Amino acid sequence: APPGLHYDEAANGILAGDIGLRGERPIFISSYTGKEAAFFYLAGGLMRLVGESVFSLRLTAAFAGILTIAATYWLGREMLADRRQALLAAALLAVSFWHVLFSRLGFRAITEPLLQALAIAALFRGLRRDDSRWLAAAGVLLGLTAYTYLAARVFPILVLLGLLSLFIGSENWRLRLRQVALFLGAALLTLLPLLGYFWANPDAFWVRIGQVAPSAAPGSTPLTIWSSLLESWGMFFLRGDPFLRFNLPGRPLFGWVVGGLLLVGWFICLWRWRRFPYDWQRAAISLLVFAPIIMILPTALATNELVPSNLRAIGLIPFIYFLPAIGFVILFADLEKRFGFPPLQAAVLIAFFLILLSGGLATAQAYFMDWAREPQLLYETDGDLSAVSEFLNQQNMEGQTVYVAAPHYRHPTVAFLSDRYEAIKWLPESNALVLPAAGSSLYIYPHNSPQPPWTADILQSAAPLQIPDTRFPADAFSAYLLPAPPAFDIGHPLDADFGGKVTLLGYDTAAPAAAGSDLALTLYWRVNEVPTADYQPFIQLEDAQGHRWSQLEAFAYPAEQWQPGETIIQQVEVPIPRGAPPGDYQ
Repeated sequence: APPGLHYDEAANGILAGDIGLRGERPIFISSYTGKEAAFFYLAGGLMRLVGESVFSLRLTAAFAGILTIAATYWLGREMLADRRQALLAAALLAVSFWHVLFSRLGFRAITEPLLQALAIAALFRGLRRDDSRWLAAAGVLLGLTAYTYLAARVFPILVLLGLLSLFIGSENWRLRLRQVALFLGAALLTLLPLLGYFWANPDAFWVRIGQVAPSAAPGSTPLTIWSSLLESWGMFFLRGDPFLRFNLPGRPLFGWVVGGLLLVGWFICLWRWRRFPYDWQRAAISLLVFAPIIMILPTALATNELVPSNLRAIGLIPFIYFLPAIGFVILFADLEKRFGFPPLQAAVLIAFFLILLSGGLATAQAYFMDWAREPQLLYETDGDLSAVSEFLNQQNMEGQTVYVAAPHYRHPTVAFLSDRYEAIKWLPESNALVLPAAGSSLYIYPHNSPQPPWTADILQSAAPLQIPDTRFPADAFSAYLLPAPPAFDIGHPLDADFGGKVTLLGYDTAAPAAAGSDLALTLYWRVNEVPTADYQPFIQLEDAQGHRWSQLEAFAYPAEQWQPGETIIQQVEVPIPRGAPPGDYQ
């Protein structure tokens, strides 16, 4: 689970294979809007051992998730010096649907919680023992978090806010200053390669931030920052991520019991902060108090995307799981102190086993039964193109020209799963139908990029292929074999030559059309020679006086795929603005 291999996950598999098997050694990966590289080195290393596959990619995430549970327990021992709270936090994380899901997807974000937990655990071990080796190790681990995922860029803010408590009313401020300087110095040295890359390539730093950051796009009404913050905080126990790929839509991160203990733990930390005798304890509590405020920012500030997002909030792990653990331990410690019952140690053990038993069963039901078997999940994770890849691997394509429609050009799902990828010609978003100069042609339309109705007449002589029985449903895609290019009629024939590269053979329109609507325009092109540049047609709508009312670019069949003799048929919807007067247009 999930049954398909989504675009992003397939791209990650390709990038991991480039590192593990094909000799790439990037500091930062600029492809696919930019990706931090740590996960890909781990996945690439595993691929060297067990082969390049979806299994290897997801197994890397599973190992990272398991290690994060162990690191969470160690973090509790070092940061809170309390085995009971550490045990409960690790148990809550172990059965978290949120963490289980991301521990089985090939996404780089899963490495962020692991590095965060290790960095803070090493930091507090160094602070408590005044051990420069652990402080330096903590700095290296902090620097490495920047190589995990975009959301980790706010993590140093949380760390600095926690460390401020070391200097508030502390008599050891000189010692702490030296320790913090060593810690931050090691972090900076670890960051230098990445900082140097961003200095030389500033666009790589900003491109993804610019896509998700708040903006006033024309015609849109994005959430205000305050509204987005409230939506994001609501993901704890009110309404969670609505995106099926990363959640059961709307499922909060915690139920009411654990969510209530989380609130109790947060308020107790805030209320009792001054009562802790040691500065390192106050620093630890400060870090936990600020975690839900700082580490929620990556999803709260992404107002151009879905809010809240389990993916962008992953930096809350593992810190958020200590709050219900603290709430439980302190509440039952107070009960034992006041009433002598129940014994705290027994209560913690009972809670531990109840969390593993009830939480484990609930998460198994939610993950394997409710989420993994949700029919729409197949198509949300590009399962239709996974089925196409399996189909292509079984086909004898000799002598055929193969055209595959897809929501994206050169879709990485097919690139990662099919060994026929190089032989494919792409029809992005099913916006064109291409006929080869001669010979048979195979057309494949996946569920997410179906066959356009206007192609039915042209393909009426094509034979639908029987889809073999596989683990994918029968409607995952449709395939048609056309023995030879068919003849077709053009309503308005032309012979407009464009620099000898391509000829506009003519067009069809659905007339008349009204202002405020779109006009369906079908264009017929013939490729004359292999292009030497990236050509793209555009359409202008003009009235009899030559006034231009609208214009659009029509990306349908990329020029780098053109072959002499091909016929490109594309249909575009030409917008007719409101207010356009009646009359003749061209």
